[in-house]
Amino acid sequence: MRTSERAMASIKEMPAKERSFSERFRLTGKAWATAKREADLLEEMKGPRLEQLKTALLAKLTAAGETKVPESRLEREVKASTEWETYIQGLCAAQEKANDAWVERRAVELEHSEMVDFNANARHERRM
Repeated sequence: MRTSERAMASIKEMPAKERSFSERFRLTGKAWATAKREADLLEEMKGPRLEQLKTALLAKLTAAGETKVPESRLEREVKASTEWETYIQGLCAAQEKANDAWVERRAVELEHSEMVDFNANARHERRM
C-alpha cells in the first residue's frame, strides 16, 4: 500500500455540523437538484409511459381477436393495472425525495440567517 493510500484511509468524513455554510449549502443543493431531476423526469415520462402501456395492451387485445378497442377502454385498463400503480408510486416517492432534499437545503439557509441575526443582535447590544 502506497503512502497516499494509507493517508487517505485514515481521513474521515467531516461531520456535517462542522462544515462551512457554503459547503453545506452546496451539498444540500446538489442533492436537491439530483432528486428534482429524477422526479421531473418521471413526471415528463408519464404521458409517453401511458402511451407505451396502451400500445402494448392494444397489441395484446388485437392478437386475441378484438379489432375495435376504444381509446377510453385502453386508458382505463392501463390506469387500473399494477404496472401503472407502481409507476405512480415511484413518481410520488421521487417527488417526496426531492421535497425532503429541498427542506434540508432550506434548513441550511435558515440556520445561516439565524446565525447572522444572532451576531447582529450581539453587536448591537455591545454598542448599547
